Amino acid sequence: EIYPESQTKTVSWGDVVTLTMTIQSTSITESQLKWKHNGVDIVAWDGQNNITITSAKPSDAGIYECYTTQQQRQNGKNGFMRLIVRRCPNGKYGDTCLLNCPTCYNGGICNSDTGECICPPGFKGDDCNTACDKRGKWGKDCGRHCSNSNTDGCRTSMFCVSDPYGCSCLASYTGLDCNTGLDCNTGLDCNTGLDCNT
Repeated sequence: EIYPESQTKTVSWGDVVTLTMTIQSTSITESQLKWKHNGVDIVAWDGQNNITITSAKPSDAGIYECYTTQQQRQNGKNGFMRLIVRRCPNGKYGDTCLLNCPTCYNGGICNSDTGECICPPGFKGDDCNTACDKRGKWGKDCGRHCSNSNTDGCRTSMFCVSDPYGCSCLASYTGLDCNTGLDCNTGLDCNTGLDCNT
């Protein structure tokens, strides 16, 4: 009945972040919504479908839940999302956060400790600029696969890689359920080098 905008969201220390939930049921109104952060009620956010954190810090990281009643929670009709907060400001890494991150392509995210680009599922390389060469491949060196067949085994599957990236659909799929394929004719991912039709 309540859905998050995405399952995982990553931000850097000091970023402004808005977490949004969408009501899918006509029997629920925004005024009924309640929020929890890591299991603790946040009463100040009651009655809102999106909340904004003006300067994210590592203590803001964790699981955010939006619900209306305990019964709704018990029935699994509530919305969950995970917020990851990098311990350094945007574009920085290292013990003192003074080193500059490399450019990470295709949604890759710089590791706050090592400066390594953590690539999204379906991409590899030092800068995440190389698409995995075969359908359904993912992982640091594209050594993992989501299906042994040539069918659409990656559809409806969520893939989780190392933090600070978190979880997402395999490249060429989108949506909360990873059930929507991207269309190269729209230009949405033609610049990635990934063949949308495979």
